Amino acid sequence: MMNVSWAFRGFLGLLLMGELLASPVYSQQPKAPLPAAESGLTLDQYLDQVRGGSQPFQGASALDQAGDLRQVQGDLAGWPVIMGSMTNFDNHTPSTSSFAPLGTKGETRQIGLQWTSPIGLGASYTQNITHNTLTIAPAAAGFYPLTDYYQSSTVLEVNQPLWRNFLGAESRAQRDVLESSALAMHYGGRYQKKMILADAEMTYWRLALNQELVRIQTAALERSNTLVDYNERRGRLNLADRSDLLQAQALNKQSQMDLQRALDGEKSAAAAFNMARGLAGDQVAETLTPPPLEFLLTQAPPPRADMRDDVRAAEQNRRLASANAQMGLERAKPDVVLFANSTHSGLAATESAASSQVSQGTYPSSTVGVRMTFMLGPGLTDVWSSYRAEQDSAEAQWRQKMLEQERDWTELNRQLTETRARLKLAVEVEAIQREKLDYERERMKRGRSTTSQVILFESDFARAQQSRIQTQIELISILARLKTWAEDTSSSETP
Repeated sequence: MMNVSWAFRGFLGLLLMGELLASPVYSQQPKAPLPAAESGLTLDQYLDQVRGGSQPFQGASALDQAGDLRQVQGDLAGWPVIMGSMTNFDNHTPSTSSFAPLGTKGETRQIGLQWTSPIGLGASYTQNITHNTLTIAPAAAGFYPLTDYYQSSTVLEVNQPLWRNFLGAESRAQRDVLESSALAMHYGGRYQKKMILADAEMTYWRLALNQELVRIQTAALERSNTLVDYNERRGRLNLADRSDLLQAQALNKQSQMDLQRALDGEKSAAAAFNMARGLAGDQVAETLTPPPLEFLLTQAPPPRADMRDDVRAAEQNRRLASANAQMGLERAKPDVVLFANSTHSGLAATESAASSQVSQGTYPSSTVGVRMTFMLGPGLTDVWSSYRAEQDSAEAQWRQKMLEQERDWTELNRQLTETRARLKLAVEVEAIQREKLDYERERMKRGRSTTSQVILFESDFARAQQSRIQTQIELISILARLKTWAEDTSSSETP
């Protein structure tokens, strides 16, 4: 009788085993996660959304464009300058002389051109026309042959600094200040854009891999649910020890925790994903495609520029500090200028007659001299020292940036090689764990394995998948940061 009872229980056990292994969830072999839907959002499309919706990116773009457009300001400092003015006057100042005019009315027009050469030599040419109308007392009428007349003149002046701005030192420094500040702004804005796009690329792949991890954990939870159901039925028929059920339930709870952790990670990644493209919330309607493993294992870093843009910005800041120091030193020097001018004048009742006298050189005059301005006061030596200290500081910062650039490039390439090697191993470990789990299921199907052994192998396989995904995230981060060395990130290769 006892033998019949155990035979019947064995028959029921085989039926339950067949039911478990025939389950559509548990009978299927674990496979690599399926790629996301074809209708999902590609990386290039997402980066376009970041360019259009990210406030930091738009701010960096504006900074880049402003610096690019402002570069011409330094060149404009060496171009000629047009001057002009127009003045109306009405003067009735009293005088002690009975022969002085009672009043003077008129207007003055002036136009000219001024230019400073790269060696500091300055030149200006001006034309002046003044129309005067005098109000004369009757007793003084004989002393003024003209009471309504025009004065015209042309003045050509040349000046050469002999101390301050000698050979154009201050003028060149002024141009360097304008140009270097514009270039520092341009390179700084461009580097910010590259960093924002690199962060956005990492954010995209992080969310894609978190979505894949959710799919992995969902499948693992479904398999653990089936295993719990199987052991509960065996327990009710007294075909299994209670420890098998408890192990299956523990695996199920752990699978629930792993899934919840994956969902929490997906929610955080989705919030960062939306923030990068200028949206709020942690809901992402699009499904993303994880990067192909072959692409990650073979993609070459982008061609490296001679200098990263933040280093170029530091170089321009060094140049700016040097130019500011030079300008400060020049301003503290005595201003000694040798000048000469030549003037041709004319005076007549009509404007055309006065201008004709000027063109004919009827009334020439010239002047040659030296103008001197000396700054008085203590502390000039300290001022010079402060400018030189500022220049030394900018030089040190630039050299440090150069060292950091070389160190970062070398370190990232080393990490790239090492992480790729780890990813290859992670893929191989995942394949072995999958094969091991498949083999153990077959043994369980033949009654040669236990629930605890299958549960152990399930955990090993899940850890292998998680390790592979984490390594992918690390590798993607390295590749994205390497793109900040490229001249143009818009043409970088994407899967």
